[in-house]
Amino acid sequence: MRALIFSRLHNTDLRHQPPSTEKDRMHNTPHSSRNTKYHSALQLNTAKLVSLTIALLTLSASMTTPMPTTVAAKLGDVIAEPALVLMEAEITKGLEARQLNEKFKGYQAWAVRGLNNTAGARCRLGYCDRMLRNMLKAPADAEKLTRQLHQALGGSEFDLAGALKMAAEKLDTTPAIAAEYRVRSGKTAIAAVQACLAATSKEWQTAIGPLSADQVTLLRTDLYRLSTEAITGGAASWPEHPTSRRMCEAMTQMNRPALLAAATELAPLTDPRMKTALAKIKRTGNPKIDGATGKLLRLIETENGKILIGGPGENTYDLDKLVDVAVVIDVAGNDTYVEGVVNATRPVLVVMDLAGDDSYKGSKPGIQGSALLGVSMLVDFAGDDKYDASDVAQGTCLAGVGILVDWAGTDAYSAMRRAQGSATGGVGILVDRAGDDTYHASLYAQGFGGPLGFGLIEDTAGNDHYYAGGVNPDSYGDTPGYAGWSQGAGAGPRGIANGGIGIMLDGDGDDVYECDYFSHGAGYWFTVGLARDFGGNDQRLGSTINGFDGGERGESRFLRYGIGFGVHYGIGLVFDDAGNDTYAADHAGPAFGYDISLGGIFDFGGNDTFGQTGIGQGAAAANGFAILFSVGGDDDYQGSGQANAGDGSPGNFGFLIDYQGNDKYGDEEQSDVYLERASTTGFLIDRSEIPKTE
Repeated sequence: MRALIFSRLHNTDLRHQPPSTEKDRMHNTPHSSRNTKYHSALQLNTAKLVSLTIALLTLSASMTTPMPTTVAAKLGDVIAEPALVLMEAEITKGLEARQLNEKFKGYQAWAVRGLNNTAGARCRLGYCDRMLRNMLKAPADAEKLTRQLHQALGGSEFDLAGALKMAAEKLDTTPAIAAEYRVRSGKTAIAAVQACLAATSKEWQTAIGPLSADQVTLLRTDLYRLSTEAITGGAASWPEHPTSRRMCEAMTQMNRPALLAAATELAPLTDPRMKTALAKIKRTGNPKIDGATGKLLRLIETENGKILIGGPGENTYDLDKLVDVAVVIDVAGNDTYVEGVVNATRPVLVVMDLAGDDSYKGSKPGIQGSALLGVSMLVDFAGDDKYDASDVAQGTCLAGVGILVDWAGTDAYSAMRRAQGSATGGVGILVDRAGDDTYHASLYAQGFGGPLGFGLIEDTAGNDHYYAGGVNPDSYGDTPGYAGWSQGAGAGPRGIANGGIGIMLDGDGDDVYECDYFSHGAGYWFTVGLARDFGGNDQRLGSTINGFDGGERGESRFLRYGIGFGVHYGIGLVFDDAGNDTYAADHAGPAFGYDISLGGIFDFGGNDTFGQTGIGQGAAAANGFAILFSVGGDDDYQGSGQANAGDGSPGNFGFLIDYQGNDKYGDEEQSDVYLERASTTGFLIDRSEIPKTE
């Protein structure tokens, strides 16, 4: 983040304006492998490609072994970008060689017609629309976005404001300019907190200004009830469609520039230099207030709510009893925080804990840096912390802003529905910068984007474990399992509104991912879902292993629609930059596209294993597009049917492209092959070397 230069006292006015269940038809296409003997090197004639390929060739010798952790965090810059340029050229040349250019153009034109025919659909985001209109370019676009977000949130210079700028752009609005503060003492730090609170409160009132009193009441009373509480089944849509549509229309009318500005105004509070200055605060008087126990240092009155500062030692804050407190700052100690919702009288809530092993607990929707029609931020700078909640928690929003930043420690996050970086009608972000952390949730979690939502989870370092699912029964009668809708997933409630953008990012460490149906790099119903892991030997295990409570599952393990899939006008992509990784799904994944959608996996190093699946590994059906692309390493593609793409109109297109290594397909080792799979539009391409340019 930029230096905190205190210049907010003059309070610039930015003057924002408001911004102008279907049955599954899939069957596994019969496998065929007609070898076309296409062994010649791919010839590319772009000067830029020469320099990009040099970057790949320079690193190719090291790509069969795990990268050092210091390199792994930078791999998004070094390998991924040029590799995807070559991949796109490989696909284009392959279509030309089989005289399929016109057929693929027809497929993309079909998608464009569908988008045009639904133009103006409720909550359509421009980013999702653009990705669907040019699916071949979508992987490179997504790679750039995930890389830049990780650099902002996981880099040495933490830049939440920069990430919010990217979120604003993807939500079709103008980014706000972050205020700058100089904080060198407790006094200047308190002044900065007051200024941030005042600016955020003002922007929030501007954000809800266009709403009528009835619309505000509708969102407060029905948004959680219909989008979350009532979702007990497969979760593809919301009940009471007329009311649900009115809620989405109300969220559309909110002043989105002001909403994003409200989030940006709080960004300076996440800077470690703010922590250093706040830790210098001394006690004045002996404040007492109902709802707080333990040693208290100060209670400061402001026009936008009180600022309560707690001292060292074990304090307890019952946040909903602190009805007129808008900011809680605790300087040290193992503290307990209970509940903490925003409401009409307290629309903005900030909690800052500077040190200690803390406990955050509650059962109300909208706690722990989460908001239902409001703005909430939680920043924990140090300690091994425990977060326990139910719904709408841990960096989540429903029509608002929810941000949680945890800087250090081995932390445990547990919640149910809509949690851990989930957003509908706003921005929901969870950032954990260090530690071996665990994430446990049941639905719409861990980087989920609903209508008009930008949901993001970023875990920068550590060996982390993610669990999503285990509660809601799935919507299919012919396969067992649970619904998940999590882990870099975007989804629109079908028949009500288009979806948003869900992103999951993990930096370094050997991570474990468990998820149930419709999860992990998942796009459903006019939306984008992205998952990326930048380093470590990662295990994507498929469906959750145990039940949500840790006991035996009530359903047999089965993952349908998981690990890099797009369905019903969705984009779902998975990126992995380094490590020996495992990808497992039972059907419709890994790497699967269905019904004018793109699903894909892009792995840039390591000896990887792709588990046997009913249909996936670069396969497509019902007019879908799928890509599985791997560079470097000895990879094992288990089972059969890789890159299957049956005949159809406008067509199915499936690609499995593997550069370098001694790879295995089923029980057969194959290198330097160019195979046709099930139809002329299915490609299995294995090259022992990275293609040369001329």
